[in-house]
Amino acid sequence: MVKNKVTIWREQKGISKAALARRIGVSRSYVTRLEQGDIGPSADVMFRIARYFKCGIDDVFQWVETEDKTERNPPGAPPCVKCDVRTFTSAAAKPVRNQSATLPARPAVMERVTDKSLVNPTAEAVASPVA
Repeated sequence: MVKNKVTIWREQKGISKAALARRIGVSRSYVTRLEQGDIGPSADVMFRIARYFKCGIDDVFQWVETEDKTERNPPGAPPCVKCDVRTFTSAAAKPVRNQSATLPARPAVMERVTDKSLVNPTAEAVASPVA
């Protein structure tokens, strides 16, 4: 999980969320959600913020290991055996035994066009020399 100090840096610089958003090319609501920790920034946004504050990325953003690897999964989701992280599954995601009964019929095959003037209107002009 990425923690950030965007609020601290922004307030030290004395600028509003809207001003920061304009300078780094995002919306004000993006900055608000970033400061609240609702979203994680892309690498591009992290670089733009660090460049704006004239500091290193590590000064603004920190990677924090969490004890609970399942915090982003919904409650009650079964653990994923492969990666030891819980994944979300629903009743609708269960496999269907006989899928052939649920598949639509194949569409009819289109007939082959034999009249080349329909395919390429200039075929006649190319085939017949100009006198």
